[in-house]
Amino acid sequence: MSIFEKLMGGGHGRRHGGGHHERYDNGPPANQTETWGRAPQSAAVPTMTCIACGTANTATARFCQQCGTSLIPVQCEGCKADMLGGMKFCGKCGMERK
Repeated sequence: MSIFEKLMGGGHGRRHGGGHHERYDNGPPANQTETWGRAPQSAAVPTMTCIACGTANTATARFCQQCGTSLIPVQCEGCKADMLGGMKFCGKCGMERK
């Protein structure tokens, strides 16, 4: 068989189903037929959105992975409401964060 025939897909075994080349069928591996061609499904991970830049971070993160803003709430000195890292004023009483 010439190189040209190989490149064009001709040659031995074509009339009998491809001969020993059947193992190169580019189909799914035998043990992965259910997920072939789809993105793997992952469990939903709880996230917390950074108030400063909007990046989704894991719920256990202490600082934003994008901008470094603290994700741990601080209590307002006036009314003791929780204030996230990027807040300059309390949303409940309006007191400025110190």
